[in-house]
Amino acid sequence: MKKYLLFFALILSISCFAQKERKILKTTAIVMYEQDGEGFWTLHKDTVVEKNYKVQKFYAYDKKNQRLYAISSWGNYMFDCSEGFHENMKKDIPILKEKAIQKLVDSYNNSLFAKAEETNKKRAQELQIERRLAEIRAREDSVKKENKIKEYNMRKVEYVRTHNKHNLPKSSPLRCLICSDYNTKDSVWAVFFKHDTLYYMGVNQGLLGYRYKQIHAAKIDFSSMGEKFQFHYEAFQDSLIQKDDYFNLETTKEWNDIRVRECADKVCQKAPYGYIDKWDWDCEYGMVTMNLRYMNLNQKTIKYIDVYFTVKNDVGDIRGSGHFQGTGPVECLSSGAWNWDYSRYYVAGDASKMSITRIILTYMNGQKVTLNNKQIVYN
Repeated sequence: MKKYLLFFALILSISCFAQKERKILKTTAIVMYEQDGEGFWTLHKDTVVEKNYKVQKFYAYDKKNQRLYAISSWGNYMFDCSEGFHENMKKDIPILKEKAIQKLVDSYNNSLFAKAEETNKKRAQELQIERRLAEIRAREDSVKKENKIKEYNMRKVEYVRTHNKHNLPKSSPLRCLICSDYNTKDSVWAVFFKHDTLYYMGVNQGLLGYRYKQIHAAKIDFSSMGEKFQFHYEAFQDSLIQKDDYFNLETTKEWNDIRVRECADKVCQKAPYGYIDKWDWDCEYGMVTMNLRYMNLNQKTIKYIDVYFTVKNDVGDIRGSGHFQGTGPVECLSSGAWNWDYSRYYVAGDASKMSITRIILTYMNGQKVTLNNKQIVYN
């Protein structure tokens, strides 16, 4: 039994030794072609390789030097083999002498060289065509770009000719940095741009129908304002961009304050003693009633207000007259309101129109001012 085990172990060791020895120890590319970035096949000689070389054919074995030779699509390879490698080698691989092998090596090398030359020649022609086509495309793209720029510039010239630079279209709301203005309109009256801030004009409604201008300022996100806004800006930017450091938020506030004072001066000039802000009357069941709101623009405080009236019909016949008295105080730049819901004045049923004929203002110091129907100002 021991003899059998010893024999089996000997056979196993010999088999393992044989398997261990029958290996390819090194692979050398006698010649090898690799493709570069432009598609040309470049030559490498006597290069040790480890990658997959995709052998198409083993064409010779040098038993003396224990070397196996093979060819692939783009390489001629020599394999250094372990001793006894040929024993397990395929029968169709010829075992040749060194001179015969060298002839085959040279022949395959020449074939690969000729193949590379022909392929590279075609590639050079392809590259030449590609470069010519690229040049043509580049010229065409350049012409298209130039035409597009010319067309765009012509559009801008025509746009400038037919549009007002201040009438700026937009698609997003603007929030003023100076006041509470929140502009949601489709366009604004642009004054100028300062960095990323748009200064635009607005018109506020003042007293007695007077209006006054105010300049607003809002931060601009150009990407959100729409194509029309951006095109308008590009067309007029040379004349809309303000580079003078004098113009800023503080100087804009000062300008706005001046406009407010100018409007207030006009109101005070037109109505130095104030004006009737709102009024109405009625003669239900024949009794005359009246309500009135009066704004005091005088520096003195109003103590009493006496409102004299006349009531007529549609053909101008007087149907009644009288006056109502209201009690203050009504200080300067304040308003007083009175509702006379009951009176001792009665008019006929055809009464249709009331007119205020006179107002007497009595101030706290006892001074009186009488305003006739031409001096009375209505809002």
